[in-house]
Amino acid sequence: MQVHSYTTVEAFEKRTLPNGVRVLAQHVPATYSVVLGVFVHVGSRDEDRRWCGISHFVEHMVFKGTQRRTAFDLALALERVGGSLEAHTTKEYTCFYTRVLREHFDLALDVLSDLVLNPTHPPDQLALEQGVVVEEINNVFDNPEDWIFEILAEKCYGAHPLARPILGTPESVNGLTQADLQSFMRQAYVGGNMFIGVAGDIEVERCIAQIEAAFPVAPGRFEHTRAPFAPTRRGTFVRTDDKLTQQYLAMACSSLSYEDDDRFPLLLTSTLLGGGMSSRLFQSVRENAGLCYSINTFAEFARDGGLAGCFMAVSPENSAAALDLVWKEYDKIRHDGISEQELRDNRDQLKGSMLLGLENVASKMSRLAKNEMYYGRQIQTAEILQRLDAITRDDVARMVESHFHPDRTLLVGLGPLAKL
Repeated sequence: MQVHSYTTVEAFEKRTLPNGVRVLAQHVPATYSVVLGVFVHVGSRDEDRRWCGISHFVEHMVFKGTQRRTAFDLALALERVGGSLEAHTTKEYTCFYTRVLREHFDLALDVLSDLVLNPTHPPDQLALEQGVVVEEINNVFDNPEDWIFEILAEKCYGAHPLARPILGTPESVNGLTQADLQSFMRQAYVGGNMFIGVAGDIEVERCIAQIEAAFPVAPGRFEHTRAPFAPTRRGTFVRTDDKLTQQYLAMACSSLSYEDDDRFPLLLTSTLLGGGMSSRLFQSVRENAGLCYSINTFAEFARDGGLAGCFMAVSPENSAAALDLVWKEYDKIRHDGISEQELRDNRDQLKGSMLLGLENVASKMSRLAKNEMYYGRQIQTAEILQRLDAITRDDVARMVESHFHPDRTLLVGLGPLAKL
């Protein structure tokens, strides 16, 4: 894949409003839809301990009614024209977004701004939604693939704020009050902490003017936490659950931030090891040994660190053999390296995945907002492709040594085995 094939500069418009809100807009011709998103740069890592889970709970409660619309009105407003209104919370931001046909942009903007700016947090709905979120927390414990990653974050991050669960705990969620929600939104939902992305078949200048009128939020900035990581120690942690028939295994170490240039070699190394059916671990542990149904690697980034590692689920009696094969694949790269062909194949896999994803209008919108939120600029596709092309076999060996090495890895197990 040649970089010059994708060097067209992706046109967009950026505007910082007088109250500090940053608006990113991109005209995507020949599309039916418009996607509009509001990103509030606050997540679970930014919460006071007594408010654990409040970012996510706010995301729920804004849907319970505004000064102009009931909860049912909010649900009906865009669904009746075939659109959608959704939200999600991460450890570092909360996002509210809508997707509609281009002729319904005005309606979508009105509904989204009403949702974000004018929630009433009705007291009669507070206890009901606390019950809903507690059920959501309980669902995590019923889903071992989710639960093991909560355990992994807790053990790898330790005292760092990234260890905190996005959903909070039943105790912290049940302790939240209407006053807590209102106080939190006054602190976090301010102009300097808000990023609005829009992409689709729009008139950019008109769209930005409408957004400015629809989001007269208070100016201000939110103080984000940054905390140094303690190195992850080698070791094993097992949580026994006799109700499970499989042993869920995750091995990881604390890793890189969004700002680290080594994130590109790390992504390629993670892809090579467990990024698909042709990856080394999938071929070794599943295809050749038949020890699992799925196995994959992951690399997740935050503003001052992240996690990188491997996950699989196996029959308990196969745990030792599967883990041994994983360590052997790590050792092969550490001792023998990889071929130029393998480097090219995985580089092209990453490029193709990224470029295909950018054909989606929602992905374009999200990329605009998140690039501005994390980097303060738009990173062009050509720049990413150039960074991927610059990765060498030595870079891959270095990533395996620093991230996929027994001396740097914590192993977490969840299942019927009491010891690994």
